[in-house]
Amino acid sequence: MFKLWKRDEESREAISPLKFIIKHLGGYKKRILASFILTTLFFLIPMQEPILMGAIVDALQGKTVVIYSIFHLPENRRLALQILGATFTVLAGLLGLIAYLRSIAIARVGRHFNRELQRKLVQKIESLSLDIHSKYGPGELLNRVILDTQTLRPFVDSVIVKNSSNVIRLAFPVMMVFILSPFLGLLMSPLVVIQWIVTRKLRARLHKASRRARTSIAQLTTIVKEHIDGIETIKTSNAEQYSFDKVSRQSRIVEHNQVETRRYAGMLLGTVSFITYLGVALVFWIGGMYVLQGTLSTGTLVAFALLWLTIYQPLRNFYTQMNQYQNGIVAAERIQEILDLPPTVQDAPDAVPLKAPYGRVELRDVYFTYPLSEEPVLKGIRLDIEPGTLVGIVGKSGAGKSTILKLITRMYDPTEGQVYVDEQDIRTVTLDSLRSQIAVVPQMPLIFSGSVSENIRLAKPDATDEEIREACRAADALDFIERLEKGFETHLGQGGVSLSGGQIQRISIARALIRKPRILLLDEPASSLDGQSEEAIMQTLRRLRDITVIIVGHHLRAIRMADRLIVMDRGRIVEDGVHDDLVTSGGVYNTLYVKASA
Repeated sequence: MFKLWKRDEESREAISPLKFIIKHLGGYKKRILASFILTTLFFLIPMQEPILMGAIVDALQGKTVVIYSIFHLPENRRLALQILGATFTVLAGLLGLIAYLRSIAIARVGRHFNRELQRKLVQKIESLSLDIHSKYGPGELLNRVILDTQTLRPFVDSVIVKNSSNVIRLAFPVMMVFILSPFLGLLMSPLVVIQWIVTRKLRARLHKASRRARTSIAQLTTIVKEHIDGIETIKTSNAEQYSFDKVSRQSRIVEHNQVETRRYAGMLLGTVSFITYLGVALVFWIGGMYVLQGTLSTGTLVAFALLWLTIYQPLRNFYTQMNQYQNGIVAAERIQEILDLPPTVQDAPDAVPLKAPYGRVELRDVYFTYPLSEEPVLKGIRLDIEPGTLVGIVGKSGAGKSTILKLITRMYDPTEGQVYVDEQDIRTVTLDSLRSQIAVVPQMPLIFSGSVSENIRLAKPDATDEEIREACRAADALDFIERLEKGFETHLGQGGVSLSGGQIQRISIARALIRKPRILLLDEPASSLDGQSEEAIMQTLRRLRDITVIIVGHHLRAIRMADRLIVMDRGRIVEDGVHDDLVTSGGVYNTLYVKASA
């Protein structure tokens, strides 16, 4: 397995493009082989043109024509020209057929390559821990799934062409050049060395420039996505100009990096073109003198000049596409970087399924610090929640309430201490078995583009219509759904733009309840609900006696109905009890309640 970069972005080692493709196209090896063979033939046939053109010139002058020292053409000029013309025609037809078959083969490989990479990337991203998602951000990950994989489609073509044809395209004409005129071949060799030295340095600079351009485009995508996602906040904050300026600044950076990339690509192409035509001029100048002396035929000189152009043609084509090629290498590196990321939270080698789940949750001396922070969010948390109880966790923002929910679902592992579910350390059980018994209603629930029933069935694809209705009834969502134009088949736009905040929240709760979990976690479930719906939701949750319900919230009016209240402050549990006792204690809960009631 090839190694990804080991140093910083400017000095990382580029991966092998061919190895990258073969690694991710294991099931398509036969089609890849067919593409290699067809591509080799596609470039080998036109290489006969210089030899045939030289033969035509000599035939027109009445000279004896021998091709490859094997094929002796008739001395009759008319017949010789007819044979050469027929040969050209046959080769042209064969080339057309091979070009057609080659384009189909490469297109199929490219489509499969793109589809498989996107599938693997999405699957990998879904398995990554939240700290990795926080590090890269949604815009950057979206870029790698969509933009980078699309960049690799033409890259597959160029890599197949490059690796299958370069040896033939260079070896064959070089061999023929030295056969036709060893002296001229040796004379032209230094030009190849000079070009290699110059272009090697330019290629390194082009690769770095391509990386900078690719990174800046990804950053621009992230900024634009944040702008669109937060358009309401931007408008209400009167920050349109600030946001526009931020996008404009990043656009200028992208433009600068892209221009720099094109500049190096142009320098490469210019260098190759100059040396190519300098070589042609030298061939006709020096070779022409040999023709005048009678030691070299005109046809041989023409063949030599055309072969010289053929030697440089693959190099010229390669440098013409160098910008695309470097973009492909960078995209491959960026994709492989994600595919190689190990999840920080994963099953232990000896993990076992969660046994006899009944809903007990326990945190033992838990400390936790987020990866990008130095200050602990949780400090010595000790908490034991009995099965079937309704527990509310309250406190100021930043107290660590939501972090507890993330530890219970094992989105993160504690920095110190242990989390137990049903008396089993959750690090010793499989993630699938743990999360299959836990349902979560996030603070900002997501509505997908689709019908109401499809959104609820997301948590249980095989749910019956009656199960959906029961879940919606429990979430106090049934009435408003039935009032929609098409009821459960009403199409919801992405993000639920046609619903109120409270309706989105209730659909999210119904989605959680349909799984009939042993543990139900709700992060600020009442944040978008009116007082009446808030009370109804709490009454519903109180009736779920066979489910352990843990609610994080600021809205104390409803959450006070919980069986037990946990009060947090600065990462610690400072109070634990029921509403009536806590409100008269004069502690943190009392302060929060008085402030909320004011």
